[in-house]
Amino acid sequence: GTDYATVGGAPLLGVRGLCLISHGRSSALAIVNAIRYAREFTENKVNDKIVEQLRKVGIWGRLSGWFGDAGEDV
Repeated sequence: GTDYATVGGAPLLGVRGLCLISHGRSSALAIVNAIRYAREFTENKVNDKIVEQLRKVGIWGRLSGWFGDAGEDV
């Protein structure tokens, strides 16, 4: 299994922006790693890549209404 402290948190998909969920009893190491993953997630423009893939498979139009006007901005 994976030690939660080495990952630090899990991304919450379906939000416009970045949200990482960590356990309430996370150690300092887990929090540092969550911040590191958040930085990598942002630097690699993961949200933009998700939207790009959803557009490629043709379902972004149906999903974009969930995010208000995000369908055109992202």
